[in-house]
Amino acid sequence: MAGSLSPEQIATYNRKGFVFPIQVMSGAAACDRLDMLRAEQARFGENLIENGETLSHLGFDWAAALVRLRRVLDAVESLLGTDIVCLGAQFVIKEPGGSAYVSWHQDAAHWGPVATRMLTAWLALTPSRPDNGCVRAIRASHHTLLEHSDTFWPENMLSRGQTVTTGLDLDGAEDMSLEPGEMSLHHAFTVHGSAPNKAADARVGFAIRYGAADMVPHLDKSWTPMPVRGRSHA
Repeated sequence: MAGSLSPEQIATYNRKGFVFPIQVMSGAAACDRLDMLRAEQARFGENLIENGETLSHLGFDWAAALVRLRRVLDAVESLLGTDIVCLGAQFVIKEPGGSAYVSWHQDAAHWGPVATRMLTAWLALTPSRPDNGCVRAIRASHHTLLEHSDTFWPENMLSRGQTVTTGLDLDGAEDMSLEPGEMSLHHAFTVHGSAPNKAADARVGFAIRYGAADMVPHLDKSWTPMPVRGRSHA
């Protein structure tokens, strides 16, 4: 298997269920994308975020380019193989001083058991640190799909407020701090969440969902996978 991650990074991902930081663009380039996002927000308002769960990368050329960014796909290839599809992408924004948070959950709670060969790339467009609500992940939590409940709490940024109800061990929680232009990768079964932004500036990221192309036939028909690398992309 080709790819850009080192053997040590791959071993970390396999052991912890996540790996970071991975530099995929310059800080200046990330700031340029942030300016583009803010311009789109000014045009479209909150609907840009609320309706952007799976399609926000399709409406804007610059965001679609992030999904296909070579350095991102090189790292993903190290973990999923050469045939990769994008299953969705979304902007994740926490404005300063807000109460929005993300409950402890596994992405696979939404995707189902088929998600063993799916992961999320979380690309920072601003600094993402503990004080502004960076993503936290629980080490070695990616081996089993846990029980969740849908809470629909209004301050929870998840669509259904899905929250782990059993088997949660917070002793293994780790802050995935990132600088602009860096990303983290986490397995679809990795338990993760984030606290509110208590800092003076916004925390902004772009979360991209990738999967191995050979799992597409097993997905629910509501999915619209977009080939981004390999035979499926040719």
